[in-house]
Amino acid sequence: MKKAKKLWLEKRDAVRAWKEIPRNHQSNEASLLHGLSKFYATGDHWSSLRGLPRNMRTLYFHAFQSYLWNHLATHRIKEYGLLPVVGDLVFIDSQTEASLGTDLEIVGLDEACLGIGEDSKDGNMGNSPPVLKVLSQKDLTNYTIFDVVIPIEGSEVKIPGNSILKAYSDKLLVENGISEGFPSFRPRLGRYHVIKNPKV
Repeated sequence: MKKAKKLWLEKRDAVRAWKEIPRNHQSNEASLLHGLSKFYATGDHWSSLRGLPRNMRTLYFHAFQSYLWNHLATHRIKEYGLLPVVGDLVFIDSQTEASLGTDLEIVGLDEACLGIGEDSKDGNMGNSPPVLKVLSQKDLTNYTIFDVVIPIEGSEVKIPGNSILKAYSDKLLVENGISEGFPSFRPRLGRYHVIKNPKV
């Protein structure tokens, strides 16, 4: 396996690399090299990945989403600092805010989109689906940076209303080869993380 990896790394010769691997050897690397040996020369990278187990394919996808999120969160803090700003998104209890007579601009999202039961554990949202609120000028004194949520890029995700952040999100996608919307292969449509430890 070591020799096969070295061949691929130095020569990009997937066929020779695949021949180095014993036929009874099973691993994600072997599956990937097998796919590359058949499809790399044609540029069909998706078919090269199809031999991997689905959980491994989604792991790559999630890692890319996390990469985009790190850039987006860093950019948010660099541009706007450590205070909430107009257009930021926060999770809210819509019933509580409505009872206080708050005039809400609310973004409703379903459970599939938010991945309730996993990332949403960070929030105090109970069993009901969380609701995203877009902050206005009069909301800013009621929230801190730790209430602000940043989206993980997905096909059905709302980017905060800050114009710089939206422009950066679009630019980031284009720079990574996504120019016509997020890929249709989407094991998670869109999630949101709270900024826990804001360091640029």
